Amino acid sequence: MDAPQLSSMTGFGAGQRESVCSGRRYACEVELRSVNNRGLKVSVRAPEPLSALIPKLEAQVREAVSRGTVYLTLRVQEASSGGARLEAGLLRSLYEEVSALARELNAEPPRLDALCLVPGVVAAEEGLPAATEIWPAISEALAEALAKLIAMRRTEGLGLGDDLRAITAEMREHAAVVEREAPLAVEAAAERLRERISELAGGVVEPGELAREVALLADKADVAEELQRLGSHLDQVEQTLAQASEPVGRKLEFLAQELLREANTMGNKCRDGALVQRALELKLCVERLKEQLANLE
Repeated sequence: MDAPQLSSMTGFGAGQRESVCSGRRYACEVELRSVNNRGLKVSVRAPEPLSALIPKLEAQVREAVSRGTVYLTLRVQEASSGGARLEAGLLRSLYEEVSALARELNAEPPRLDALCLVPGVVAAEEGLPAATEIWPAISEALAEALAKLIAMRRTEGLGLGDDLRAITAEMREHAAVVEREAPLAVEAAAERLRERISELAGGVVEPGELAREVALLADKADVAEELQRLGSHLDQVEQTLAQASEPVGRKLEFLAQELLREANTMGNKCRDGALVQRALELKLCVERLKEQLANLE
């Protein structure tokens, strides 16, 4: 695939085909629904006489989908019969017997629609063709359903991509503020430290000792490495979104974990209240990022 393409894990698709088997016409319908899952799970419901086709159905889905839980429902019925037949002899016999009983009891005669509810009067059409004979039509119906499912997943993926890019842009804004304000916060903390030490020492302070304390304070509050790694991870997220030609959800989930690690470390190092709030905002952005990635294939 040449153009970048993201896919959601949620979608729906249906496909229909007709097939003539042994002189009888059958309608085949396949419905697909997919929802989120860390891996790929395919659940198939098919008529018992066609259960031998379940492995083939699963394999065809796995060729097209790499992640999510996919629910597949297969329906096959004879097109001419509508999937049911009327047992006219049984209905006639029931009508005669119930009518005679009604006359004997001086009751209303029976209604045909009520008698049709008696088990066995309307029988399900059980005559399905051989699995190998009907498979080509079922496979074509499944291919149509998969195409529609994937199209819906990709449409939703476009929206996910926009949301993810907006979140990364917001994270860059917070990081830029931290990068700009962190040195000023360290200098202000160092000045407070000088004043405190001078106050405790009665104004007599060893310059070398003071310099060591200030350097130690600055080192503990230095978030340059965290900012550099955060920026690198954001670059990778944006590049992945821009160049996606295959499922990228797992890769982006890993990058989100790394982003959270840097945001946590940054928050632990910052002592200035405003910078701590920025680190918290970064963590909240990562949580939103992870929520969206949970929907991405």
